[in-house]
Amino acid sequence: KGEYGENNLCMGVPLVLGRKGVKEVLELPLSPEEREAFQASAKVTRALLTKTQDILEKTSCILEKTHELLAPQN
Repeated sequence: KGEYGENNLCMGVPLVLGRKGVKEVLELPLSPEEREAFQASAKVTRALLTKTQDILEKTSCILEKTHELLAPQN
């Protein structure tokens, strides 16, 4: 499981860097209020990522249709 109970999401958490990259992720103790705020932030971030993915998929579809319409006809 990820830091603070969150998975599959990139959130800023404290860590120790070494010459070869991340040496250790530090999971600091959070108060109940801090944990709740972190989880709320993760929820909002996931919702934004979902909306962004939806927009990108729709944009891709529009671009494909536009390309088809503008392509030279044989």
